[in-house]
Amino acid sequence: GKTLNMSMLQRFFEATEKSNAYLFDGLKIAAYPEYMAYQGQYPVISISLKSMKRASYQEAYFEYVKLLSDEFERHEIILQSDLVSEEDKLEFQKIKKRIAEPKEYNSAVKLLSKCLQKVYQKNVIILIDEYDVPLENAYHEGFYDDMTNLIRSCFESALKTNPSLEFAVLTGCLRVSRESIFTGLNNLKTYSITKNKFSQYFGFTQEEMKEILQRVADDNEIAIEKMEVMPDHVHMLISFPTRKSAVDVIKALKGRSAFLFLQTHPEIRQ
Repeated sequence: GKTLNMSMLQRFFEATEKSNAYLFDGLKIAAYPEYMAYQGQYPVISISLKSMKRASYQEAYFEYVKLLSDEFERHEIILQSDLVSEEDKLEFQKIKKRIAEPKEYNSAVKLLSKCLQKVYQKNVIILIDEYDVPLENAYHEGFYDDMTNLIRSCFESALKTNPSLEFAVLTGCLRVSRESIFTGLNNLKTYSITKNKFSQYFGFTQEEMKEILQRVADDNEIAIEKMEVMPDHVHMLISFPTRKSAVDVIKALKGRSAFLFLQTHPEIRQ
């Protein structure tokens, strides 16, 4: 659910031409106007590093250049603003067209946040999904040091010494390595899957998961005797006709429930 959470944060906070407020209609947060006042009020930089899982550093770097170009293109409104200097616009264009120098890519996220802050007159929210994918892959492929230097150079300036930053959220399966990657980051807070502080606010709810599983069970002649939905797994005691194999039953529960969940939350496909 990491990417789903990041997608939700982006759609809640990002200032867009067409309001995304309708996505939250009927949800609990909609009943709190003091929270909904933040909806659609901030420029957002959203980057996923998942595509940087490559066999060589050169291929991974190419993907990094491409994902930056795509995110810059998403914010082309910057080029229409008189509040952004011509010098910054020129550097913006070079990154968007993938013709910038390596040192310019190192500070690209910070540049984009600086330009967005000028356009919207509000600090920027930065979302970095799967931050650890290129690092773990580089470790196994033999170019970990090069990748560590790249990630450190590109994101530490955006997260540590950036007056245009409101806050940032990073997701990954590995703990954020403050010592080796993001040296000296201030106010860094880590929330792992073992911490339940925000579990009730993100992704699907326990009742929603129970409803989906019960629907799948009813459609497949499966009787759920007991069910307990935990933050990161589900306990179930089930019974089913002897003509059905256990493998088919598990496949139905897992596959069909995933399909129904994607129908309920189509944004996760993005």
